[in-house]
Amino acid sequence: MKSVILCLKVSLLACLFINNGTHAETISAWGNENLPPMAYMEGEVPKGFGIEIIQAVLDEAKVDFRFKMAPWKRAYIEAKRGQGLVFGMYFTKQRAKIFDFSKAIWSEEIVLVTRKGQEFPFNKIADLKGKRISLQRGTRPGTEFENALKNKLFIALPNNSPVERVGVLIHGQIDAAIFNPGIASVVWNARQAGIAINNFSVLKKPLAVKAKHIGILKSLHKSELMEKINTAIDALNQRGVIQGIMKRYETLD
Repeated sequence: MKSVILCLKVSLLACLFINNGTHAETISAWGNENLPPMAYMEGEVPKGFGIEIIQAVLDEAKVDFRFKMAPWKRAYIEAKRGQGLVFGMYFTKQRAKIFDFSKAIWSEEIVLVTRKGQEFPFNKIADLKGKRISLQRGTRPGTEFENALKNKLFIALPNNSPVERVGVLIHGQIDAAIFNPGIASVVWNARQAGIAINNFSVLKKPLAVKAKHIGILKSLHKSELMEKINTAIDALNQRGVIQGIMKRYETLD
């Protein structure tokens, strides 16, 4: 009987070793496939400063992962289903109920853009009342914006393509469009649309300045993984790695 028990114990330990030691879990890292210059696709290859930063963070944390790029709404839904982590996400109180958030990785401006000559005063979210606003499908740049969207303060016209946003804006179908990250995104997507940037105005006050995070579904109980990610973010910041990547993209034509 003792030999049988000993055999069972050895078998159990062997199984634990196989599951925890020899087969590392590959995590899907979901991100927005159409948010240049932060994240975009060149053929089948993810590109952009956000891609480089997340690669550096997850490599530093020694996480076995693969990028999974999709329209933002799908990327968010997949992470909400527990199919991996999601990066490039803004913090909101509603999202914090279901996701664990990493430390801030970088910050960016979310800007409002109009046609030249069609500018309007903007100092607070309430100034958007009744206006037609084109925005990234699924975007939530902060709790105040999320509440305004829910309460239909403005007429939201979502899409997945910032180039499409440039088109509907130049043709006068909307009052303003939302772009991020910052002016660099406006310049990039106007160029892709073949429209001169001097046809547009970026309103002086940003819609918001928000940090980007990695999020993992709370019910997955990945607190240890998130600790590794946060430690990696701190280490990269101390060495100036994240700032260096951002700076390099700031100087690109």
